[in-house]
Amino acid sequence: MNEQEVIFAMRQIKQVLSRSPAAADTAKGIHDWWVGWREPAPPVATTQEALHRLQKEGLVVAVQVEGGQQVWQTKPSTGLGAGAERLG
Repeated sequence: MNEQEVIFAMRQIKQVLSRSPAAADTAKGIHDWWVGWREPAPPVATTQEALHRLQKEGLVVAVQVEGGQQVWQTKPSTGLGAGAERLG
């Protein structure tokens, strides 16, 4: 997995959530619509790794929604805070 692509995805996700804190989507939706990959885009696993890292930082959480799908969103009550500047 390309480390620079993971960092790029993390930055893009943070930008979307800073503009729209209530935004939520599946990993595939985030990969396709939030990150803005140039073609050819890396595999969805790159965006999933970025989301897991952001989860470890306490910035996002994965929640199960009706139908069993996993959706990623800003962690309640934390927002982006100081963590948004680390990669900016």
